[in-house]
Amino acid sequence: ASSRLSSTTMTSSNIPVTTSPQQSSPFHATSLPNWFPQFHSHTLKTHQIPLSDEFIQFLLRDGIMMGEALFLDEDNNVQYDVDERYQHDDDEDSEKTPQIIFPDMQERILAIMEELDTKTLFPKLNWSSPKDACYMTSYNTVKIDSIEELFRMLKASDFVAFDLKKCEELGERPVLCLKKHYDIRTSTEFRCFVKGGELVAISQRDMTNFYSFLSEEKDKFITEMRSFFNDHIKGQFPLEDYVVDLYKSRTNRWWIMDFNVWGLPTHPALFESWDTLTEISEKIRVSHVDEGDESIAFRTLVQQPMMQPSFQQYSGMPIDLVRVENINEFLTELQRQETEKKNEGVAEEQKDE
Repeated sequence: ASSRLSSTTMTSSNIPVTTSPQQSSPFHATSLPNWFPQFHSHTLKTHQIPLSDEFIQFLLRDGIMMGEALFLDEDNNVQYDVDERYQHDDDEDSEKTPQIIFPDMQERILAIMEELDTKTLFPKLNWSSPKDACYMTSYNTVKIDSIEELFRMLKASDFVAFDLKKCEELGERPVLCLKKHYDIRTSTEFRCFVKGGELVAISQRDMTNFYSFLSEEKDKFITEMRSFFNDHIKGQFPLEDYVVDLYKSRTNRWWIMDFNVWGLPTHPALFESWDTLTEISEKIRVSHVDEGDESIAFRTLVQQPMMQPSFQQYSGMPIDLVRVENINEFLTELQRQETEKKNEGVAEEQKDE
């Protein structure tokens, strides 16, 4: 990690204040530590841990973690299991007891789990969750129940590496953001596109499942999202062009899930491309369409596509782990896991809301 990484001070257990020379940068504005203080009452409770230079170097170092224990040997090299030389009381090097790596961070994570009253967490950095490393967890999703699993997932993720490098470019301190894990209802997740400060387009987030009620209740969803946007986001977010992900819970409450930059690397969801979204927003501007619900483009799947892994699972599975001869078995198991997760999430979400 570079010394150009800025320092972060904690004003509370949850909200850091980051000093950056590029306050108006789209990536600066969409970094969770920067937008969370303004919108914390409309998003899920999030704890933030600024990453030390040592931990950043650990994440960027080559190698995949496969062990269950995390120790440093006397030369500060990571050992994933206690070396035999530490297991003999009469060994001449017995005084060199292995040290748990990043003990302060591990202690902080355990305290967060206790405060959130949860055994499972959803991790992400400033912009990205390590969804491309789901294969490193026992749940095969962005859900962890142990520190070892968390460290393995962060270290294996290219998305995390992207965030670390982007932080270095911007002069920001990388932050580990931890939330209680919820198996949310993917049918009511939406990606909302804002251009020139106006909500111009909305897309279904789950691009692998058809939900008939989305088309049937299109006007209702557009009205609710536009109202929430106007009341809680419009004019308060520092950018004119951006993307915001919204979620309607089982208790009918709307939540802000994330903010993203307008354009790549943000995915345009069900819209063909970012050129398409730019054309839509330009037509609205030129035609001077009244700022009503009818001016907002709304995309949902119109039929169930061929069975395939979810976008998250697809982007998070190394190709050499999915062999042609067992692809049907893989897809069947994936569908079973998705159904199981949705069922488990109902009671948990209703309990917390």
